[in-house]
Amino acid sequence: MEDKNGNIWFASSDKGVFRYDGKTIVNFNEKEGLGENYAGGIAQDQIGNMWFTMKNGICKFDGKHFTEYTPKDGLGGTDFWGIIIDQSGIVWVTARGSTTRFDPSISNSKAFTVFTEKDGINCCVQSMYQDKSGNIWWGASSGLFRFDGKRFYQVKQKGPWS
Repeated sequence: MEDKNGNIWFASSDKGVFRYDGKTIVNFNEKEGLGENYAGGIAQDQIGNMWFTMKNGICKFDGKHFTEYTPKDGLGGTDFWGIIIDQSGIVWVTARGSTTRFDPSISNSKAFTVFTEKDGINCCVQSMYQDKSGNIWWGASSGLFRFDGKRFYQVKQKGPWS
């Protein structure tokens, strides 16, 4: 992904994340504080923090320090894949078995809300996108989903979104 400063970020399955500024490639990995060397999804929040999914959680990089969040902190599921930061600053993370809504402005366990199949979303979310109206769309193995603020609904040919 390209960040707000024009740097290109990319992830690897065994060497952490890399940043390319047009001249130099810098590697960030466990030695620098990244939670682990397996990285996947990448997103940037409104104030410039970089966020990465890892096999066992997510990690925020503020340009100097890494902060790791795992299921012990409140994330749901295992094998974390997708990440998107919505227009309000909420971090959405997909994993095997769940989707987690994380509000980083709250500093306790209430910052995390875990959604599972009982909330209408199934396993294996493969993509997320927020449209210009603020709606977030989830592409999963069983189809397209939208969140109404409380639960997920599968998009069908006729529905409240048409």
